[in-house]
Amino acid sequence: MQPPQPTFPQLNLGPAAGRYLQIESVQQGITPGKLLQAGVRLSNNGLSEQILRYRFVWFDARGFEIPGLSSRWQQTLMRPAEPLSLSGIAGSPDATAFRIDLFDLDSPTAPTTQGSDR
Repeated sequence: MQPPQPTFPQLNLGPAAGRYLQIESVQQGITPGKLLQAGVRLSNNGLSEQILRYRFVWFDARGFEIPGLSSRWQQTLMRPAEPLSLSGIAGSPDATAFRIDLFDLDSPTAPTTQGSDR
């Protein structure tokens, strides 16, 4: 039995991805150009390769989403037990918060979903 994973409020895990992803950490910082930067370190705890869809969603100080190309969906192949780091930089200096959506290839995504899917 695996120990429970720490809770990261900045992550939105899809139902299938939550079964095979092991989250190590979530980081944030500010670039020299004064843009918010975010990242996540994770690994695939499953026994087979998975295609992970992900995106970084940026929010202003009032909690409104900041649209832009930096929030588009991307995908990556995750091999079993191989660590992976994902990072993104906000496209606007108005970004003060973020959310990282992590979904497997087959799960539908809802752009307004908050928190973990259960």
